Amino acid sequence: MPSNNMVTLTIDGQEVKVPKGTKVMPAADSVDIYIPRFCYHGSLSVLGACRICLVQVFTPVTDRNTGEPVMDEQTGEPQYREMPTLQTACTLDCSEGMRVVTDSEKVIKGRENVIEFILANHPLDCPICDKGGECELQEMTMICGPPRQLFTEPRLDQDKARRIGASIVLDQERCIVCFRCTRFLDEWASEQVFEFHERGGHDVIEPALGEPIEKARFAGNTIDICPVGALTSEYFRFSARPWELADTPGVCPHCAVGCSLTLGGRLGTLARVEPRSNYYINDIWICDKGRYDYEWVQEDRIVAPEIAGENRAVDWPVALDEAVKVLSGSDRVAAVVDPAVSCETGYLTQALMRDGLGLNALHVEDEFDLAGPFSGTVMDLMYSDPVLLISANILDDQPILWLRLNRRHQEGKTNMITIGPADWAPDQKRLATDAADLTAGREVALVQGLCELVRERNDETMDRIAADTGIAADWLGSLLDRLADAKRPAVVVGRLPEDQYGPAREAVAKLIDALQEDRKMPIRGGILVGGTNSRGLRLVGCSASALPGGRSTDEPVTEDERDLDRSQPKPWREALLASELEALLVVGGDPFADASPELIEAARGLSGLIYVGTNHNATAELATVTLAAASFAEESLTYVNFEGRLQQSVPTNDPIERTRPTFEILGRLCAALGQWQGEITADAVRTEMGRRFEGLRPWMESIGEQGEAVAS
Repeated sequence: MPSNNMVTLTIDGQEVKVPKGTKVMPAADSVDIYIPRFCYHGSLSVLGACRICLVQVFTPVTDRNTGEPVMDEQTGEPQYREMPTLQTACTLDCSEGMRVVTDSEKVIKGRENVIEFILANHPLDCPICDKGGECELQEMTMICGPPRQLFTEPRLDQDKARRIGASIVLDQERCIVCFRCTRFLDEWASEQVFEFHERGGHDVIEPALGEPIEKARFAGNTIDICPVGALTSEYFRFSARPWELADTPGVCPHCAVGCSLTLGGRLGTLARVEPRSNYYINDIWICDKGRYDYEWVQEDRIVAPEIAGENRAVDWPVALDEAVKVLSGSDRVAAVVDPAVSCETGYLTQALMRDGLGLNALHVEDEFDLAGPFSGTVMDLMYSDPVLLISANILDDQPILWLRLNRRHQEGKTNMITIGPADWAPDQKRLATDAADLTAGREVALVQGLCELVRERNDETMDRIAADTGIAADWLGSLLDRLADAKRPAVVVGRLPEDQYGPAREAVAKLIDALQEDRKMPIRGGILVGGTNSRGLRLVGCSASALPGGRSTDEPVTEDERDLDRSQPKPWREALLASELEALLVVGGDPFADASPELIEAARGLSGLIYVGTNHNATAELATVTLAAASFAEESLTYVNFEGRLQQSVPTNDPIERTRPTFEILGRLCAALGQWQGEITADAVRTEMGRRFEGLRPWMESIGEQGEAVAS
C-alpha cells in the first residue's frame, strides 16, 4: 500500500517517490531528468506562463466504485489513459501511479511550437546581447526549438536599451513575459518596482507607474533570474562576454551578513559581481549595494607606495623602511583597523603591534566590543517566530537578513515586529507584521521591562513601562500574548548610544533567559552590530579588548602574553585630540572621512601616519607613508560573519600595478621587526594562526578543504 504522505510515479521509465503535493518539475529534477523551463524558478511561486515545460502524462484507470486500478485482462497490468492535452510540468501535481514522458515526439513538437511563438517577436540580438552565452531562450532554441522560423509578419515595436534606474537597462522587446522579476519583487523584496501592462501578445514590462526606479534595495536580483536579456546591468553592459570572465568565489565586504559572491574578473578589472548560492547565508540573492558598489576597485586607486613630500611613488623597500622608522620610533602608537579587512590582515596587525612593538592600542572601527557577539545564525532567525527587532534596522544595515526573514513572513511562517523611534526606519516599520514607536533612547528600558513582564505580568508594571517607553499598554499586552504563545521567539537589538551597550547586553541576556523558561527550542538574540569581519578580527586577537585566539583580556593569559600591556587604551580619537599619540597606523577604510577640523589638525601634528589602503581619500591625504593595498577582488581573504561562519574569498584578478595584498604588507612590516620568517602567503599566515592558537587550528584547516566553516 502506498504511504499516505508519499506518491510513486514514473518519469521516462524511471521510478520516483516524492512527497504528496510535489509538482512534476521538481520531481524530475530530483532524478536528474531535465525539463525545459522559462517561468519556473525553484525559489518563486508556480505560475505556468511560458508553456515550454510541456510533458505527456498517463494516469491509471480506476474503478469508479472502489477506486482500485482497473487491470488489463490480457497482460494483467494496470490500464492507463493519456491526458487529452500536453501538461505543464511546473503546475501538475504528482499522483500515485502517474506516468510522465518528457521526450516523446508529441512533446518535442509541442515545445517547438512554443519556442516558435516566443521567437515571433523576439529580436535577433544574440551577437550584442549581454545574456549571450547565459541565455536560457538561446539554449532552449538550440536544444528543442524549430529548425527555422516560419513567422514572417512584422515584429512588435517596443522600447530598447531604456535606462530605468536602479542601475538596470530594460529591453522590452526581449521580454518573454515569464513574470520571474515581478514574482521575486513581490514574494521576497516587497518592492514592486516592475509591472506588466496590456494583454496577450502586447503584454509588456514597465517600471511601476511608468516612472524611473528611484529607490530599490534588491532589484538587481531580477537581472540574475531573467531568463533572457530583457533586464541587464548598466555596470556590466557591453563590458565582457560571460565566457571571458574568470569567476571565483568571493565574500561581500559591505555588512556583517557576509553574503557569498561570484567575482567575475576580466583583463585586470572586476567586471561583474553576482550572488553565489549559499543556503545558510544569502540563498541565491544579494542586495543592490553588494552587487554594484565596486567601482572603487577600478577608480581613484592608490597604485604604488608613496611618501609625503616626495611627491612621487617610491619603491616598496623605501616605503616599508620609512614606515618601520615611524612605528618603532615611539611607544605612543595606535593602530586603527577597518572591520572589512581579512582575518589574515587582522592577525598580522595585532602581531605587529603586540609582538613587534609591545603595544595593545588596537582599535577596530566598529561597536562589536561594546555589543558582544550575536547568539544565533541567519537560519536560527529564519526559524524563529516572532523576531522582535528593537532599534535594529536590518533592512538598511543587514539587507539580506531582512530579505530572508521577509520571505518567511510572506509565507506566513514568521512575524517581524519592529520597535524604534518615531522617525526611524519607516520602510521597515511599514513592511513589518506590526510596529510601535519608542521614545528615543529608551531601548534598554524596554528590554528590561519586557523581561519583568515575561516573568510576572501585571497591570501596574505594564503601565509603568508604557509611560517609560512611550508604547501603549494595550500594544505591549498584545506583544506579550504573542511571546507567550510563541515556541521560539528571537530578540535583535540594533545600534545604540555608546554608554547603553553594557546595560543592553545584560538586559538582553536576562530577557532571553526569561523567554527560554519552559521552552525546549533555544532562544536566540543579542545586539547585532559590526562590519564584515568584526567577529573574525576578534577571533584572531585584533582588538584592544581581545587577545589572540578571540579571548577577552579579562581571561587568563599564557606565559607568552604575560608581558603584554593589557590596560584598555583610550579611544584613538580622544587620545589624538589630547596629543597623547605620536604615530598612527591605519589599516583599510577611511576613518578621517567627515572628521572634525580639530581631529584633522591633530593628525597633521603626528610624527607619522601610516596608511595601508586601496583608494585616495581623506586619510590618504593625511598620510606620511601610503602603502598601496590590493582590493578584496585581488587577494585571498577569510572573513567571519556575525554568526561565526568563516568563508574564503579567492582573487579573480592579480593586484593592479604595484599594489600588494594587505596581509603581505603587514607581514613585511612584521618581518622588519623580526616577527615573521619565511614566505608571506595567505596559506602561510593561516597555518601560523592554526599553529600558534590551538583553538583556531581545526577552523583554519577546514577552510582549505571546504572554503567555509563555522568558527567557535
